[in-house]
Amino acid sequence: MTPEPTKDFIRTGLFDVYADPSLIAPSWTIPAGKQRVKFSSLYPDSYIDNIGFHKTGEYGCQRDLLYLSITPGNSRERSGLEKLCFQNTGTGNPVPFENGIITGNGVEHVGFGSEEAYRKAVKKDAESKLAFNGGRIVLALDPTMDDNRLTGGCTVNDLDRYRIARSYRTETVVRRSGKWDIPFTLSFTDTARTFHPDQSGTTPDGLRVTVKSVTVSDLSLSFSGTCRDTEKKLPLSGIKLILKDGSKVEAGIKIGGGVSADGAFEFSGGLAKPVDAKQVAAIELFGVRVPLTEPEN
Repeated sequence: MTPEPTKDFIRTGLFDVYADPSLIAPSWTIPAGKQRVKFSSLYPDSYIDNIGFHKTGEYGCQRDLLYLSITPGNSRERSGLEKLCFQNTGTGNPVPFENGIITGNGVEHVGFGSEEAYRKAVKKDAESKLAFNGGRIVLALDPTMDDNRLTGGCTVNDLDRYRIARSYRTETVVRRSGKWDIPFTLSFTDTARTFHPDQSGTTPDGLRVTVKSVTVSDLSLSFSGTCRDTEKKLPLSGIKLILKDGSKVEAGIKIGGGVSADGAFEFSGGLAKPVDAKQVAAIELFGVRVPLTEPEN
C-alpha cells in the first residue's frame, strides 16, 4: 500500500490545551483512501482503505504514529473491528489502543460548574473529532505503548513486527459472580507542602503580581494570587522549582488555570518530573522568585 502523505492528513482539533496560547498541539486523523485491501476472513466485507504516518501527541512530545483506516462492510463486522489493535508478533502482546490516542483531550479543565459537565464536554470533543472519520474505523500504532519497546516513533521498519489482532485486554470474562471482601493494606504518604508567601513582585513584562498561596508535592504544583493588570496574560513559561542545593527544576508545560475579572489567578498541574517536595526552597513564577518558608503542612 502507498502511505498517505503527511500534508494530506486532516486536522480535527486540539490534542491538548495549554495556558500559554502559543503552545499548540493539534489532533489528526487520516483521510479516507481509495485502496481496497482485504485483510481477514473474519471480516470478508471490510477492507483497509488507507495507511500513513503522522506526528501526534502533547506539545513537545509528538511522535510518529501509524494510522490505519478500515472501511467496515456492515454493522456486524463493525462491532468486531472496534475491538482490534496492533499486536507485537515477537512477544504476542497487544499494543493498547483507544480513540484517545489520536483524539487527545482539547478541553481545558476550568470554567465548568461540575465534574459531570466537564466529562460531557470531553466526550463531545472526542465525538466531534471522530466524526471526521466518516464511519471508518481508524486505528493507530504507538510503539511506545508496546511492552517490549519504550521509546521512539513508528517507522516503516516497524511494520514487519506488528499485525492486526483482537485485543484480549478489552474483554471482560466473569469466572465466578458474587461479592468479594478482600482486605489489603494501603500505604500512602501525602508529600504536599502548602505555603502562604503573600509576596509581591513585578514580572519582566511590567505586571504587578502577588503570590498568596503555593502548594507543591513530589508530583504536582498549584499556586494562586492576584494581578493588578488583567489586560495582559501572565507568562506561564519558565516556571521553576528551586531546591535547597541551588539547582532548578523546570515545572514543565502541564500547568493550567486562569485569571478572573478581578485579577485573582489560580493555576495547577502535574510536574514534568518528580521532585522531593521537602527539598523545594523557592519557586520562580512569572520571572519573580518567591521563597517558600514555614510550610503549613
